[in-house]
Amino acid sequence: MSARENEQRAKEAVDKTAHNAKEELERLRAEYEDLKRRTQPKVQEAQSYLTSPSAIGFYQGVIV
Repeated sequence: MSARENEQRAKEAVDKTAHNAKEELERLRAEYEDLKRRTQPKVQEAQSYLTSPSAIGFYQGVIV
């Protein structure tokens, strides 16, 4: 095997690895966006509950 062949194989391996990493990143981004979309109603519900007047009164009672 010549140095040129080794260099070509190394470049191909790097390109393949970069392509696989890009595909995995795209898959993870899509999964994250889907999870964020599906959990948004529950997050909003929790935020509303945690900032409600009764919850704030409870926090004040616990702190004092």
